[in-house]
Amino acid sequence: MESSEFREQDALRRGLQRAITRESSLSVQTKSIVMGTAANVFKATALFLGFFGLQFALVPDFLMSENFQSGSYTLDKWHYFVMRGCGCAFLGLAGFYWQTADQADKFMLVNTVTFTLTSIALPFNAQLNLPVSLPKHYIPVVGCTLLMLGHVYCLMNPEAKGKKK
Repeated sequence: MESSEFREQDALRRGLQRAITRESSLSVQTKSIVMGTAANVFKATALFLGFFGLQFALVPDFLMSENFQSGSYTLDKWHYFVMRGCGCAFLGLAGFYWQTADQADKFMLVNTVTFTLTSIALPFNAQLNLPVSLPKHYIPVVGCTLLMLGHVYCLMNPEAKGKKK
C-alpha cells in the first residue's frame, strides 16, 4: 500500500513540476514576443517614413503621380521646394526613430502625437479632401493607421512596467 501511495504522490509531484515548467516556459515565450514591441514599432515607422521621405525629396513627381489623379494638380518651384523640405524632415525623423528604437518607451508619447498629427495633415486629409488615386493612396493611409495603432498599443502596454531607473 505504501508503495502504491508513494508512486501516486511521486506521479502527482512530477505532473505538477511539468505543469509549472510549461507555465514558466509559456511565460518566457510570451515575454519574448512582447519584448521589443516598441522597438519594432519605431523601426517600422522609420522604414515607412524613410520610404516616403525619399520620394518627397528625390522624386516628387513620381510621388504625386502615384497618389493623386492625373491632371488634378500642377507642381511649380514652390511645391518642389516644400516637398523636398518635407522629404528631408521625414528622413531626419526616420533616422531618429531608427537610432532610438532601443529607448522607444522613453519617446513613445511625443512620437505618437507627432506621427498622428502628421498622418492627419497628410494622407488622411488628402484621402478626405483631394482627388487621390485609388487604390494606390491606400498605402499611406493604411500604413499610417497601422503604425498609429502600434504606437497607441505601446503607450497602453509599456514594456518596463514598474521598473524605475
